Amino acid sequence: MAESSVLDKLNEDVWNAGTASMRSMPSDKVAFDIKAMEGFEMNHKTDAITYQVMEHFWKRGSVEITSFARDKSLPTHGASAVSLYTMKDKRIAWFSINKEEKANADPRMDKGQVPNLMIFTKGKGKALFADKEIDVEAGMSVFIGPYVKHVIFNPNDEPLEGILVLYGDNIDFALGQSYLDFLEKQYQFLESNENKED
Repeated sequence: MAESSVLDKLNEDVWNAGTASMRSMPSDKVAFDIKAMEGFEMNHKTDAITYQVMEHFWKRGSVEITSFARDKSLPTHGASAVSLYTMKDKRIAWFSINKEEKANADPRMDKGQVPNLMIFTKGKGKALFADKEIDVEAGMSVFIGPYVKHVIFNPNDEPLEGILVLYGDNIDFALGQSYLDFLEKQYQFLESNENKED
C-alpha cells in the first residue's frame, strides 16, 4: 500500500484493488501494488494467480459489486478509470474522459498487443483509429485489433464515458509471451479436452 489511507479506501469501497493498482507504465507508482519477494521471480502463472488474489481476496462477499464514477476512479492512460474485472485473459474497465483530455495520447500507449473493445455509453468525442479520425458517441462500440493505434479525445463539456474490454494482458509482451501464443495455448487446451466427459 502506498499509504494507510489506501486500505481505508479499499475497505470503504471507494476503490477496488484493480483500480488502485492501475498504471499507465510499468514504472508508475500506484496506490496498491504487488511485488515479488527477493529471490522470487514472477512468471505468467504467478502473475495470473496474483490477479485472482487481487480481484477476489480484496472484495467482500460472494457477489462482488463495484461502483464506478469519476470520484471512485484513478487516472490511467490519460483518462479516469475504474477496474471492473482484472484477469490474465480479460480486463474490463469503466472509463471517463473529461473535456480536453486525451486517452492514449502518449505514443508508448497508443497501441497494444491485445484487441480492445470500446463501448461508448455517454457523451461525444473524437478518436483516431489507425490513421482515420472518427466521431464517437454514446450507443457506439468500436473493436480495435492488436497493434492498431487508438487515441480518444474529448473536445466537449460533457464527459465521454464507456466500458473498455481488453482481451488479454499487454504486460505479457514484456514477459516474452505474445497474445497469439496465449491463444495457441488456449486452443491446445480445448483440443486436448474436447472428448473428455465432465
